[in-house]
Amino acid sequence: MNIDELIEKSKSMPNISDGGSCAYSFGDYILVRYDGHNKYGKARDMEEKVAVAANNKNEKGVHTPKHIAIKRIIDAGMNYCYVLQEKAKGVSFTNYALGHKPTEEQIMKQQELVEAPQEHFDKLATDYVELFNMGLEPKAKNVFYDKDYGFTLIDLLRYDENGANLESLRDIGHLKMLMECISNQTLIWDSDNLYPELIKKSKELFYKLQAKIYLALKKIVPSKYRRFLLRMFNDEELKYFREAGILQEDLSLTIDEQIAISVLLNDLVADCFKKVSTGEFELWQIELNEIRNGISGMGLISSYKYYLDGPIKRENFEREYDFESAIQDFLINICLNNFYDLVLNDTSDNKYILKAKEEIEKKKATK
Repeated sequence: MNIDELIEKSKSMPNISDGGSCAYSFGDYILVRYDGHNKYGKARDMEEKVAVAANNKNEKGVHTPKHIAIKRIIDAGMNYCYVLQEKAKGVSFTNYALGHKPTEEQIMKQQELVEAPQEHFDKLATDYVELFNMGLEPKAKNVFYDKDYGFTLIDLLRYDENGANLESLRDIGHLKMLMECISNQTLIWDSDNLYPELIKKSKELFYKLQAKIYLALKKIVPSKYRRFLLRMFNDEELKYFREAGILQEDLSLTIDEQIAISVLLNDLVADCFKKVSTGEFELWQIELNEIRNGISGMGLISSYKYYLDGPIKRENFEREYDFESAIQDFLINICLNNFYDLVLNDTSDNKYILKAKEEIEKKKATK
């Protein structure tokens, strides 16, 4: 197909995009147009590299469209990047996501997904592993679904072909979040409680989708992390898992798991120390974001809730939110204190560590 001819034809064609960049349909192919102001640089400046990476993944059998051709055009103060690629099979997931559909129709869409083969969810999980570092956004418009073919992932923003690290709880937690694009966006919310029976039905279907997501992840997550993965699901979801016979064991932390959490926290502290020592991060970034994000990303707050003999007791809190907040503060303080000790006890002449040490000492002096 000649991309120049398709570009000309597209100028008189309707835009079929569900949001974001313009897209034009040519049978089994899609022509996408990315726009950019010249003063901000090239539109989609990484696209040539993304195309190579996407095609490499496509050759491996990953469900992401093959890129056929790229054409860049400069017109006055604007520049355009046209990308011709295979059309994703099926329909945009916006057709399944909660929108302006009648409540009954949304229930039917959820039911359709619940009845989809487990293999489709299994394939989605392995594809997310492959595309993990390629900039996929978990939005309905970036997922397509075909009842026979399964899910297809589009709109890659990066070209790092390294897959997810399944020895990393943080990567596992992010995989779960990506997969939940399928379930979270279909759940009906009714703050006015106008349709209690339909809302109840939607919640039941949501739990069934969550079970499919768990079963897909269970097949790829190392067994030593499976219980940590389970604890990332909330109490209501786990209750359904038990009722469905998916979960039968007690998730209370074993001694080995308590030790594993301590190791993970120490690794997080060591990683933060490295980030400061290389100048990649400032002390305030470690204090404000990095430790907090690390604890949350690994699901350690939800895991620590199952530490029955731990210092933070569920019975001391009326609300689950307060219980989880107390655990988060507790874990952050452990990491921060260990991080401060690492910095203060370092004897090197690393300029970044010396700066962090000075800042910590000033904080301690003003307390």
